[in-house]
Amino acid sequence: AAVLLVLCSTGVIHWDRFWELFQNGYLFKFIVSVLDTPLIYAAVYSYVVWIRRTKGGVSPKPFA
Repeated sequence: AAVLLVLCSTGVIHWDRFWELFQNGYLFKFIVSVLDTPLIYAAVYSYVVWIRRTKGGVSPKPFA
């Protein structure tokens, strides 16, 4: 949002497009976060399970 504000203030982008670009930017960020959050959680879970198994622990519940 800060970059968009600077670009509009300096005249690179016209102010008429500000809200459209602002909303599209946040929509894009929301969609990406919804898609990548489960992948990050799964990767961390798998990593913790792997670490516990290689350190001698065999707990199936990694955060227990």
